[in-house]
Amino acid sequence: MRGKARRHSQKGKNNILELKPGKANYEFDLDLDRSLNDGALLKIKQLLDQKKFRIIDGVEDGIIAYSGKNEDAALGGWLNIDPFTLPFRIVVMKDTDHIKVTFADDYGFQILNKSQLQKFNETYRPVFTFYEDLIKKQF
Repeated sequence: MRGKARRHSQKGKNNILELKPGKANYEFDLDLDRSLNDGALLKIKQLLDQKKFRIIDGVEDGIIAYSGKNEDAALGGWLNIDPFTLPFRIVVMKDTDHIKVTFADDYGFQILNKSQLQKFNETYRPVFTFYEDLIKKQF
């Protein structure tokens, strides 16, 4: 599924626990004082909004946000375009003691062989670490 249809289907997926992992994944924890967690979620949401992420409505205790468009990546090929334009998802979950942030590609691949998967992860890694640093700088 590509383009507009894919983005439309994402709008209805607001349960963090039901999201499928991507082929490229990365995560980190924000260890904040528990009393700061609600404010931290709002601050992260504002940051993602400023960066033009599509933020899904109705997510309880977290954020689901998407960046990039599948059709742009499909036309250029994931090896041939700026990794910062690749489609990916950021999920922010408020836990009891910390905030967990996970990243996953949103390219839509079903099958990658081992060497392709390694290169795919290497392509996405700078994007994930850039946004990790950006989020951490907010605190």
